[in-house]
Amino acid sequence: AIDPLVIEAIAAAVDALPTVEAEVVRLRYGLTGNEPMTRREIGEIIGRSPSEISRIETSALRKLRRPDLRALVAA
Repeated sequence: AIDPLVIEAIAAAVDALPTVEAEVVRLRYGLTGNEPMTRREIGEIIGRSPSEISRIETSALRKLRRPDLRALVAA
């Protein structure tokens, strides 16, 4: 099982992302308590193509690697 503090830290880092990026990450990786979704499924929900979802996901993951957001996860 994952430590609840780690889950809280990840949620805080994702919450620091722009709204669309945060939503894509939550849905893609199942952070909403549901199963992870494909880019196509996410695109159908938010009205974007799978390739747009891929670009949004890539941008979000790049931002999550930033030191200031990593500090939230390490806290």
